[in-house]
Amino acid sequence: MKAKSPPRMQVVKREEKQIKLTTFITEQIDHLASDDRLSCDHELLLVALSATSPVIGALKEVAAARDLSQIQLRIILANIQGADLFRDLSGLPPVSVNWARNARLLDAHEQLVVGKTACWTGDCMRREPNKRDAFECFADDCQETSAWARTSFDRLWAASVPLISPQDWGRTETAGEVLIPAQPAEPDVETITGTRH
Repeated sequence: MKAKSPPRMQVVKREEKQIKLTTFITEQIDHLASDDRLSCDHELLLVALSATSPVIGALKEVAAARDLSQIQLRIILANIQGADLFRDLSGLPPVSVNWARNARLLDAHEQLVVGKTACWTGDCMRREPNKRDAFECFADDCQETSAWARTSFDRLWAASVPLISPQDWGRTETAGEVLIPAQPAEPDVETITGTRH
């Protein structure tokens, strides 16, 4: 049985960010699989600045080494300018992607929730993750921290705009074409309160 561990904050150098995230995600996926808890009931929830953030790169590395087909994957991106999402997210299993186009999301932090007990909180999205070291919080086995992170994600998801559904991955005619609505959404301030630190 895995020992309970409280969330731990650490400074992560920018050149080590993706390596640490890949290790963290791999350990959590392996933990779920070893306990026979890996099923379609599990979700991997991600809030990232863009499809080129290190956390996306880490997730793609894990997807290349582990079978993630049984996990529902949902991603919220803050910045999709100039992105080719089908190309940038290639290598991932079918995924749902939403765009949180309200500029206030940039005050939030990147965030990853794996299953029901593990999560990671990265740096503020106003700071380019590839260009600076950051304080990051890893929670290996903390149901309370993960529950708060899941609530925050669900609120952002409800206030964001759908871009890609899992069904889109099977339609070759949509590859590379993501229609972006012209008018920005204006969710209530209450919607994003849980993401500010």
